[in-house]
Amino acid sequence: ANCWPIRKCSFHVCCPQSYTMRVVKPILYAAADTASRARTLFHAVPESELLPVLADFGIQEGMLPTDMGGTLKLDQKEWIASRRVAELELEEL
Repeated sequence: ANCWPIRKCSFHVCCPQSYTMRVVKPILYAAADTASRARTLFHAVPESELLPVLADFGIQEGMLPTDMGGTLKLDQKEWIASRRVAELELEEL
């Protein structure tokens, strides 16, 4: 459980579908330990209300991708290209 390179403080499930709330949430809660249950938060609010709710937890607009109403632009192709360059630079050392 302590093999992650970062410490997981909380897990926010944003705007879940009703199926997720009725079926998945009870299963996750039944399988999770007490600490994980306490750190998993379901925000069943309309997208228009999501940013203020997450801001209460210190999650700002710049930390969220654009498809969730934030300003962070995710570009997988660009990220992969930059990782390839970084890996090549490491190999040269």
